[in-house]
Amino acid sequence: MAGFAEGRAHADAEQGQFSAEIIQSLTDMSFGYAEARGHLLLSLRPLFAVLVDRFLPALAKEGFAAQLADRLLEVAANDLMTPIDLCVHPEHIAGLKNVIGQAGMPIKLRGDPKLGRGQAKLSSPEVQTMLDLDEMLDATRAVLSAIFYIQESGVHHG
Repeated sequence: MAGFAEGRAHADAEQGQFSAEIIQSLTDMSFGYAEARGHLLLSLRPLFAVLVDRFLPALAKEGFAAQLADRLLEVAANDLMTPIDLCVHPEHIAGLKNVIGQAGMPIKLRGDPKLGRGQAKLSSPEVQTMLDLDEMLDATRAVLSAIFYIQESGVHHG
């Protein structure tokens, strides 16, 4: 019986050591993953900066007319003869006059210098809506800045 107890104690000791080694290996892998992820995020920072500062504003500018048309259709869906008041940055007035004239809808176009170039206000008696691509770009910048702030401040999990 002494041999059995001695063997059991030896097996338990080996199991404990094996478990400790596995835990340490998993901890090392977790730390290695977090460190690699951090390096990857930091290396992506210049790419994200170019996307947000150059590419997205150009894309938003090109997509402004399409977004505006979608919002006008949403407002007009209630009643095609309901007058729609459309306020945009004065820079967009000339380009929109011809398009609105061809639409056959009662749209009153006004320039508002308080609006940014990526903003438009649409209103009818039933609906008021704001198209704000500038705010969307600012929110995207804020999210990316937060990701990099967390990474740089040394917040690590694990």
